[in-house]
Amino acid sequence: MNAIAAQFTSPTGSRDTWAEVMLPAIAHNMRLFSRQKAKACRLMAVVKANAYGHGAVEVARTALSAGAEYLGVALVDEGLQLRESGITQPILVLGYTPPHAVEAALVQNITLTVFTEEVLEEIIVCARRHKIKARIHLKYDTGMSRIGLASIPAVTRLMEQASAAASDVIVEGMFTHFADADGADPGFAQEQFARFTACIKALESKGFHIPIKHCCNSAAAMRFPEMHLDMIRVGIALYGLYPSEQLRLPEYPLQQAMSLKTRIAALHPALPGQTVGYGRTYRAADDTLIATIPIGYADGLSRSLSNCGYALVRGQRVPVIGRICMDQAMLDVSGVQGISTGDEVVMFGSTGRPGEEIALGEMAAWMNTIHYEVICAISQRVPRLYRQ
Repeated sequence: MNAIAAQFTSPTGSRDTWAEVMLPAIAHNMRLFSRQKAKACRLMAVVKANAYGHGAVEVARTALSAGAEYLGVALVDEGLQLRESGITQPILVLGYTPPHAVEAALVQNITLTVFTEEVLEEIIVCARRHKIKARIHLKYDTGMSRIGLASIPAVTRLMEQASAAASDVIVEGMFTHFADADGADPGFAQEQFARFTACIKALESKGFHIPIKHCCNSAAAMRFPEMHLDMIRVGIALYGLYPSEQLRLPEYPLQQAMSLKTRIAALHPALPGQTVGYGRTYRAADDTLIATIPIGYADGLSRSLSNCGYALVRGQRVPVIGRICMDQAMLDVSGVQGISTGDEVVMFGSTGRPGEEIALGEMAAWMNTIHYEVICAISQRVPRLYRQ
């Protein structure tokens, strides 16, 4: 959806539930990395998974205006969405592209990650058919054990195959991905970096030139400036979220971009002993005032928050009671003075007043997961409202 003017405080839809995205926070976070990287190092904004739930097109435009030169996506379809919105800057598909999706990507000048001969052959065929020169990045698996070429000889063979078709394809880059860059022990990331640089040296010794060599995700970009090479890939930190608590570094004062909000739909009393919700998992110990809110697990409010999560109402923390339903949830608002239907409820994020915030890390801890999953889980039926 298009950006909505700042004066709007809630969506104009059928429900008062929305995710508020502060675009100035996105720009601020991007500029932090732009200032910290070397001048010659490129900056990629990773906007896969609908920009981690924030809205791919709006975030991409904001990141590009704040210094990003490259965009990273996981799927060809995500790249096509950006192209259809009018974005012309370089886009790299970081994940696997099946052969049947290659042509659509190349026609739209989307760069593909390659680590199999099958996909490379399809890229060469499509490039010749359309008389274009395809750009690719080779993926070297240095320890993530997910996707990528597993050895220097395997990388060399694919590089030789691409070089034999130099009129149709150019190896613009090569990259790897760290498995534990945010961990307490930097040792494994350093091992991976050593393997990656050894592969680069082996290729260069054979006369191959790779313009863009990259390995740093958000954590590595913050922690290992010596590993920045030709490009850094900023993902979770772009959205104001630290990869781990130990990376709350003074030179990276990130700003959380998203808040999830709703409004009280109904207020009703419960007597001592009265149960609440499916399965009757909550029983009121005293006279209780229950607020029902129009948000549930179909919106991305995890059912695991039943009877253990919290929300902010009039700046006060109130507990989630009973099981979270598909479309609704209940709160105990007994101690909130002056409460009424229509009052704003913050599920995570800030009210805009100092000290009134539920950090995504807190909610993730209640859910026994990571904040990446929390924001990516916010469903498409929750409108995103963009603050300029």
